Amino acid sequence: MKYWIVPSNNSTFCIGDAIKEQNGLVDWRQSNNFAVGDIVFIYLSKPDCCIKYKMEVVKVKIDEDIHFDQEQFWKDKEVYYSGLGVYLYVRFKLEETYPDELFSLRHMREHGLKGSLQGVQECPNVLLDFLLNPSSSVEDDYDVDYPEDDEALYEGSLIKVMANKYERNRDARKKCIEIKGAKCAVCGFDFVEMYGEVGKGFIHVHHVVPISSIGKTYKLDIIKDLVPVCPNCHYMLHRKNPPYEIVELKKQWEENNYGSALAAEPLPQYDSLANVIVGVVKNDNVEPFLHGNAKLYYFGKRFPSKYNIKNIGYFAPYFNGGIRGYYDVSAVRYARKNEIVQSVDYEDDSSRIVLELSSYHHISDTPLKISLANYNYAFISLNKIVKVN
Repeated sequence: MKYWIVPSNNSTFCIGDAIKEQNGLVDWRQSNNFAVGDIVFIYLSKPDCCIKYKMEVVKVKIDEDIHFDQEQFWKDKEVYYSGLGVYLYVRFKLEETYPDELFSLRHMREHGLKGSLQGVQECPNVLLDFLLNPSSSVEDDYDVDYPEDDEALYEGSLIKVMANKYERNRDARKKCIEIKGAKCAVCGFDFVEMYGEVGKGFIHVHHVVPISSIGKTYKLDIIKDLVPVCPNCHYMLHRKNPPYEIVELKKQWEENNYGSALAAEPLPQYDSLANVIVGVVKNDNVEPFLHGNAKLYYFGKRFPSKYNIKNIGYFAPYFNGGIRGYYDVSAVRYARKNEIVQSVDYEDDSSRIVLELSSYHHISDTPLKISLANYNYAFISLNKIVKVN
């Protein structure tokens, strides 16, 4: 059996329409040594520039008088008529239809394609591995669609629309979000907090054990098998094979962002009397907060919009496991990132929220743990901080 790449130009012959109208069958003018059982990857030239169909050769050397009448699918009638009486035909049968982005020309070049795709050619072995196993490529496996399926939460069978990717169950995804919510289990990112209503319910769902490694039908355990994660963390989870475990990547994320200041679990509700905002301080900025002489606190890009800036009267720095006291907030203002990173070469001019701090009030010599939302901040009342001690 051989594998072929066959270029097709929709401005000449609309192969997609022919496939649809002829129940997945297409007769192609045979100018190469195709054999029954060969696999053909149909590459759509500009503007598509991608492999769109995987087809099997089911019949060869078909006489013109018995091949499909496909004149209606030829846009370039001159090419059509000039070939009449010249060729025998080979019949292709549709095996799989791919999303446009799965096997784009760019992706194929990244996976070993050399030269151009101007004519029919045998598929290079290095590229063939990619075409037959797209899920083995990290870049193409971290994000998938979730096609409709029956009500039973079974997954694992190959589907025709995702080329050797494994079936994702839409109902399973929905149930996972219902049970676990739509916040990222690694970094705590919430699309609603960042984008408002348009982000409601959006999240990726990560399979803890990759379905591609199971290779058989199995029944999902929503609690154990599925985890909501943001697209960035989903990509990072698949940066190695087998993927990182959630707790493993989460630890790396926390250490990179906060050093040893491991945050508490997300706060389920917010105190309506809140007037103290708690914020994590990175290790390289701890010194002034440790001695109670800090003058400013800069928030990152992801300051939670649900907090009312006007209600912020106090700030408690969270580092090395908890808080030890709080500052009076004399002003809340905006600043540019280049105020924080004072360098002539720094080009990030995005805005930040800044707290101007005044008097410091010591509470405890040992760190007091506070429940943080999204592993970044908390908004609570001064009474709760004082009573903690």
